[in-house]
Amino acid sequence: MRPLRHNENVHDAIQLVVQTSTKASVAWLTGAKAPHLKDEAIHDLRKQLKVLRSLLKLVRADLGDWRYRRANRGLRDAGRPLAAVRDAKVILTTCKTIARSCESFETEGKRTVTALERRLEETRTRFAAAAGTRRTIAGNLRTVEKLVTDWHPSHGSWKNLSRGLRSMYTKGRHALQIATADSSDANLHELRKRSKDVLYACEFLRKASARIRSTATDLKRLTDLLGKHRDLTILQRVVTAGRRMAERSFRSQLMSWQLVKKRHYATGH
Repeated sequence: MRPLRHNENVHDAIQLVVQTSTKASVAWLTGAKAPHLKDEAIHDLRKQLKVLRSLLKLVRADLGDWRYRRANRGLRDAGRPLAAVRDAKVILTTCKTIARSCESFETEGKRTVTALERRLEETRTRFAAAAGTRRTIAGNLRTVEKLVTDWHPSHGSWKNLSRGLRSMYTKGRHALQIATADSSDANLHELRKRSKDVLYACEFLRKASARIRSTATDLKRLTDLLGKHRDLTILQRVVTAGRRMAERSFRSQLMSWQLVKKRHYATGH
């Protein structure tokens, strides 16, 4: 992500980032190559939408509630249809990772991988054929671009920016307290989302101080760990959904991995 530069107006910079990103995303979605976007491109697009949502939270006070809520809803709705491809890819990748460490991954386990590969291909095919969905996503992004273009960032202040960052940090601390008391999948996922908000804000402001860069490094490590937990959770849901995808030993291995990770997050060891 493009960081805030020295002597640059922070509000002008955020406005520019949003405008540039939404225009580029619309070009991707409406271009001739849109039906053939690679998994990585879809993942990058989805991540970029999350970054933009975090930056808007940073200047929410200056945007005003009406403008912020509409823009945030537009970005959220744009990202939802992209989740299916990302989840299918993650399930397959996570399954293969576990398979490499599972000694009893025999015929039934290999069938699991084959079934997940087929699931990913089917998801890709549906997205490639969903021209209407891509147009809807592009429409949402154009709305966001207009909302931000019509905003007058020169009216903003560092005081309001500080308020936005403090609000994001407070929500992150609250999510951490809840996840520490009850490390359920839902609570850990919420902690990951709130941590990413602060991470993206720190990455945008990373040239401001060494402390911010250090905080961003720590948050990246935390969100990566929580991301791995989330990947295991998604795979577990598929495996336990009665789809006959995994043999008993493979399922036991998956459960043990979940337990180890939960203990790690709960105790910090």
